[in-house]
Formats: sequence, C-alpha cells, structure tokens
Amino acid sequence: MFARIRSAIRASAVHAVLGAVAAVHLVAVLAVGTVAVALPAPAEAQVKASTCFFRNECLKEGTRENCDNEHCFDDSAALGCPKDQGACYTNPPAIPLQIRLGNTTSVVDLGDYIAVFYNYAVSVAGIIAGVMIVVAGYQYLSSAGNDSKVKGAKERIKNALIGLAILFSAYLILNTVNPDTLRLQMPKVEVTRRQTFASCAATELCAPCGVEYVVLTRLSDGKTATSTADCGELTRLKSDLNDAALSQFDVSATCIGRGCAKGDVPGGSTACVDGQYRCKRGDNLQFACGAAPAAAKEGYACQRCKNNGESCGRNGASDECCGGFCADGAAGNVCASGEPGDECDDGKECKSGVCNTGTFNGACTIGSVGAPCNDSSECNKDAGLACATVADGFGTSICLPGTEYSSCDADENCKGGLKCVSLSLGASVCLQREDLLKACDTNADCPSGRCNTLGGRDFCTSGALGAPCEDNNQCVTLGCAAGVCVNGENGGMCDEPLDCASRKCYKGGNGPGVCTSGGAGARCDNDAHCLSNLRCSPDNRCVQRNQ
Repeated sequence: MFARIRSAIRASAVHAVLGAVAAVHLVAVLAVGTVAVALPAPAEAQVKASTCFFRNECLKEGTRENCDNEHCFDDSAALGCPKDQGACYTNPPAIPLQIRLGNTTSVVDLGDYIAVFYNYAVSVAGIIAGVMIVVAGYQYLSSAGNDSKVKGAKERIKNALIGLAILFSAYLILNTVNPDTLRLQMPKVEVTRRQTFASCAATELCAPCGVEYVVLTRLSDGKTATSTADCGELTRLKSDLNDAALSQFDVSATCIGRGCAKGDVPGGSTACVDGQYRCKRGDNLQFACGAAPAAAKEGYACQRCKNNGESCGRNGASDECCGGFCADGAAGNVCASGEPGDECDDGKECKSGVCNTGTFNGACTIGSVGAPCNDSSECNKDAGLACATVADGFGTSICLPGTEYSSCDADENCKGGLKCVSLSLGASVCLQREDLLKACDTNADCPSGRCNTLGGRDFCTSGALGAPCEDNNQCVTLGCAAGVCVNGENGGMCDEPLDCASRKCYKGGNGPGVCTSGGAGARCDNDAHCLSNLRCSPDNRCVQRNQ
C-alpha cells in the first residue's frame, strides 16, 4: 500500500516538473512572440555599417584574441558594404560562469548565456521526458491486463510526448513570428578604423583625388609605405584590395588620395599636374581638369591652386596653396608643402602637425627614429619612441627607440627593463648591465660584425635602428646619421644624401642635415636637392623651373 503511494507521489512530482517546464516555456514563447510582433522593424539606416573592413583587416584590428566571425565580423548584404567587406565589431571578453551549464564554463554576453541556458534546459527536460516514457512503458508491459495501470501508463506517455512537442516546437514558433528573436545578440559596438596621419600625408599622392586607398605593412619584413616612393605594393586602392591579399599584409592606415596628376584623373589634360592643381574638399566642387574617378568620394575635386612660394593668407593648412599649407616666411605668408623636412614655425604648417623649432629654423617631422626633437612629445609615441641627446658633438636631440644599444639620457629613455649605462665623454646607451658590453678591436670580434667606438670605448653593437654607429656600414638600416642608425625617412637627420631614402639631405649650416622630399616647396641648397622637374630658388626652396 505504502509503496503504491510513494510511486504515485514520484510520478506526480515528475509530471509536475515536466509540466511546469513546458508551461513556462510556452508562456515565454508566446510572450517573446507578442513582443516581437509589437516591436517595429529597425530602420535601414540603423543597420548600415559606418566603416567597412575586409575580414583579415578586421580580425587584425587591435587585440582580437578568441575572436570569431559571429562576434567580430559581419558581411551580410544588409550592411551596405562592398563585396568581400563587412562591419567590424569590438571583441567582447568571455565571462566565466560560477555554475557550469553542462560543458559550458563561460559565455560572451547575455544573449549567449540565454542561448546556452535554453539548450541546457531543453536537454534536461528531454531527459526527464525520456525517463517518463521508459517508466510508463515498463508499467504498461508489466500491467498484466490491469486496465487502470494500462490507462495510467498511456496517460504518462501521452503527457511526456505533449511536453516534448511543446519544448521542441519553440524554434518553429519563434522563427515563424520573428526570426530575429532567435539570434539573441546584444547590441554590437563597431570598431573605429585606425588613422595614421603621417602615413596618409606622406603617401596621399599615391591615389587619385578623393579615392580611398590603404597603406600596408608587409608581414614578411615589416616594411611600411612612408612616401610616394612606396606607391605600388605597399599602397593599394581600396577597390583593388581583397581579403586574400591581406593575408600577406597588415593595414597601417586607410587614407583618401589627393593626386591630381594627369595619370590620376580620367580625362585629365597635360595641364593637370600637382604644380597647378590641388585636391580639395568642399561642397559643390567640380573637377577642374577632367572627370572625377568613379571611386571618388563626394566632396573631393581637383581645383586650380597657388604654387609654393606664392603669397597666401593666414598660415596653416590652406586649400589655396598647391602644397596645402601656408607658411610664415621672411617675406610674409607663402605657400609651402608641409612635407617632413620642410621649414616651419609651428605644427600648423606641417602635414604631420609636428614642427621641431630647434632645427634649421624649424623643420616638419613625423617623429620617427632619427627625427630631431625638443622633447618626447615630438616623437612617435605609438612606436614607443622618446627624445634623447646623442653624442655627435653638437648636442643634437633625436627620437630613439630605447632598445638595446640605443642612445639615452636616463633610464626612462630605455624600454624592456634596460638601463641607461654611461660610457664616457657624455655618451650613454641602453643595456641590461654594463658588464654585457662586449669589447672589440675590429668588426670580426663581434657576432653582429659591427664594432663601434662611442665615448672613447670600442664595443659591439647590433646595427639596428637607434644603435650607435660611425658610418653606414655599421648599420643594418639605410644609413648612419648624428651617430645613430636611421631609416632615412623625410624629416629625419642625415649627414649625407646616402642617409636619406630620397637621397636629398639639406644641410643648411653646421652639424647634421635633414632629409627632404625634394618636392615643390622643399628646402634645398642647390638643384640636386630638388626633383628633376624643379629647381632651387634663391630663397632655398624647390620651385617649378618656370617660376
């Protein structure tokens, strides 16, 4: 008698659990469906991507650990991006669960948690229903003709099947009412595209006026476009780039082309050259020398402008100048290029926004290794560079990387736990310990093959960027200037033309010089410091030969 009562109680309890799960589930389905029907469809403008990325470009943007397409990249057509591109979202961190749900120990957001909990609950309910069916089947087989037992067993099997039908019909019901309710995604935050102003300013003539292009870093050797000399493989029109090509590169910056040369503008005439036209941005502009490129962005056009050296209005960025900048010269405000290495009084006259006023009456720089500086604010902080004095006999301060053997003033100029070790004659370099300095007599004594004399001591160096040197042979980089290994970027220090990628080193007096572009408006000592179609004017600026 008591055994039957306990059996009935257990059966009733199981029925109650299954029934409660099914009831709550059905109510939730109906409630969510009602809300989904009541909610208005989002406006199309709300689902458009503000910035479009390639998949590889997106997954390399910032820290993308444990990132997948579901959370970080979406290339659905509704986002309005070109083919092979989509929206890029921030990577939500995984949240550990205090109570594990099956094999799941962490979730990404609330939507992910609800989905995991639902799947877990359905699995548990399915197991309970399966047990009920097995128990009822056993009771049915062992009823031995007892009609009440047979009826009870059939009722349990029917109830279990009804519960399963309700549980597993949820997907069909929700998908019919509103498919969006099945996604269970929290609002996503789009990634802001990185913009490197210096890279864009140095390469903007690599693309036609108003056309979007990218500056790339080659993964095999870390080479990044730093001037128009790198146009080609290291700068690509955005429309010509594809996701497969990005497996070999990192995108350093996305820029807008400013080229107005004949070859840059469809239908452009021989008069359409950078010396007479400038790519401007404004309302209702029309291309002054040919049709706008098909890929050009609205608001950009090539317009007639003043040549460098001609008078202009207020100094700073100026569309009236072909070079794009109006500089405060000895004879008043004149148009200038604002390129790294060009003369300036303040950052407003430089494309990079940085003017080192302590060098050659002021020089525009991009804060790279070897660039002149007054303090670390004029150095590229993203690259971890700092301003330090080098032992060149002139007290020159330049931007340095703070790596092993890099010149330094104090420990704070060194990175990675290195110390600023004083040598002699005022020279100091970054090292872990002074006793690691390997003495040498010739290059053959050094593993790197580079023996350097600095501050009265002969020691081995690496020849890397910022390492001390006496000549170009002691560097693995382009050259040796102001006593350190440099890349020869425009705006950086130089001792001779071979120290510059442009092969144009403007000296302007005693001490080290500065690498210039040789373009219109660049400073020069003679015609050799200017591009072939330009000449050096009496006021030491590169100008058109007919000026």
